Amino acid sequence: MSMRLTMSVGLRISVMAACLLPGFAYAEGGVQSQKDITWGLGLEIAQAAIAEGAKRNVAISVAVVDRAGRMRVFIASDNPSPHSLELARRKAYTARTFRRSTLEWRDSTEPGKENAGQRQLAEVIPLGGGYPIGVVAGRADVLDLVREDRLGEDRYVWFASSIGGNPVSATAAVATLAELRRPGTYPRLFALGESLRAGLVSVLKEEGVTAQVLGDGPLAAIVFADHEIVDYRTAFDSDRARARAFLLGLFRRGIFLNPMSTKLYLSLAHTDEDIQRFLAIARATLREDCRG
Repeated sequence: MSMRLTMSVGLRISVMAACLLPGFAYAEGGVQSQKDITWGLGLEIAQAAIAEGAKRNVAISVAVVDRAGRMRVFIASDNPSPHSLELARRKAYTARTFRRSTLEWRDSTEPGKENAGQRQLAEVIPLGGGYPIGVVAGRADVLDLVREDRLGEDRYVWFASSIGGNPVSATAAVATLAELRRPGTYPRLFALGESLRAGLVSVLKEEGVTAQVLGDGPLAAIVFADHEIVDYRTAFDSDRARARAFLLGLFRRGIFLNPMSTKLYLSLAHTDEDIQRFLAIARATLREDCRG
């Protein structure tokens, strides 16, 4: 099967990359197989990072290392500093070794912290600018449709996801999983969601606006329709003009929602007071902007 890989690489003044392509192993017979980055893919990643830096008028150096931390590719913008090769390699090595950005690793190994001793290892460097590489893989005929260079073409398809191979998003997701393991997390999130949905139902009824309140757990959504929402088609058959007016009204009052829908995501950072404040703003928005 023909495959495509799309990479998401973080950029700063200096960009370093470390490959984290998934591997696999077979224990039987003592033989182990692993996937690793090729020099061609490493070159493609480095060239893309250099080109992105040029768009921003930023001179950068890019090193790409393999699973073992060995450098496979190094490219620098014109007139690099003498130290750029070594600095790029060590940042890439550090990101690969600890599977996180070098800035995050630096902050977690400050003097006095539990992991401070990691800084004594050879080759690592506590400077920002090194990132693991996020990879999204799939069938070539599918991923060809989401290439950014096809933007504006009839066959272009916009692609996005919560993580999407982005190393910063993936790091945040890992941290979120740690928080979700804490006792009482899910009961609290579900209680917040139930309070929000019940409040929205009451506000809509009191303001005489017909809409469906959907969601479960810490998620809520409003669909301006008078019928039950069971799938994409029933959701699409709704009053999208009123939904847009609702979104813009909330925005003018200091509430920003995902512009693609009226979904609301709650987190442990939200409080009961936050929900009551939002319901008051939603009421004013429905009353002043969503009539007719």
